[in-house]
Amino acid sequence: RSSAASDVYKRQGLTSATTTFGNTVPTYDRERTLCDVIRQRGAMDVQTYQTAIREYMLHGHKNLPHLIRCSRALKVEDDVRRYLEVFLL
Repeated sequence: RSSAASDVYKRQGLTSATTTFGNTVPTYDRERTLCDVIRQRGAMDVQTYQTAIREYMLHGHKNLPHLIRCSRALKVEDDVRRYLEVFLL
């Protein structure tokens, strides 16, 4: 992966959060995290994988356009679209 492509990959879904001690730390948003779960499905147990997908899909504050953009950038768009069809139809 080229350096430019690697930078885009690392920045995709990057945001920040405030800890309980008031510090701001970098973190990834829900959409990026879900894409990472889908990319790494072989590295986790089935229950964790299914729970992550189900919880995101049932959550009221999902950002589906952003999820599609992230999934495209992270090369899991086909998998994400399959889950969207199952949960949203």
